[in-house]
Amino acid sequence: MNKMKQKNECLEIRLHQLIDNGEENEAIKLIDENKDIDINYEYNDRILVLSAINNKMCDLFFKIVNHPNFNSNIKDAFGESMLESLIYLYGSDDISKSNYDDDLYKRLIEAILKVDSYDFNYKDLNDDTAINIACEYPKMLWIVEALAAKENVDINIVNDFDCAALGNAIRNKNLEAIKILSKRKDLIVRNADVEMANKYNVDLSEYGIEIAKKLKKAHDYAFKTV
Repeated sequence: MNKMKQKNECLEIRLHQLIDNGEENEAIKLIDENKDIDINYEYNDRILVLSAINNKMCDLFFKIVNHPNFNSNIKDAFGESMLESLIYLYGSDDISKSNYDDDLYKRLIEAILKVDSYDFNYKDLNDDTAINIACEYPKMLWIVEALAAKENVDINIVNDFDCAALGNAIRNKNLEAIKILSKRKDLIVRNADVEMANKYNVDLSEYGIEIAKKLKKAHDYAFKTV
């Protein structure tokens, strides 16, 4: 191992140690003073940005995700993207019973939504994407709206439970999410969505969704993705 690589690894291990010790300001200073530091360095199976989240270091998190060499496509131990992991934490009822702050997670999520290089269509182990998950929670309408506003976000990806974003919104009677999704011209309505809407007494026509046209589009979409 050459001396330069040894030096860099010492810096990155030191950065992990500062996070573990709760020294957020020193960690930020270390990054600022070493432009060539590997901001994605994994140490003892831990990734810097996830350690920052776990230690509720908001300023350090912003510093990492805005670093020019940051890899936004990292995954956690459960195969979830960073955004998906935060969405689950933000939506969890356990937050109110702990020291975690809803506002903190909201700020972290907002920061990720501004990262242009982020893969918002990443599918977790259940084939869920970020918008699929967000449609399950009424409190996450602002996330659904932000994601639906991105043309490169595929709102029609179906998970392992045969639900896309629309299906999840219907199943949870998240009517405001349905309204947001209905504004997307590429929204696909499948037979499974219609059946679910009937089951939960959700009238899709109230949201300007023309079932016959959407079902035809669903057939064409399925054919293209085979």
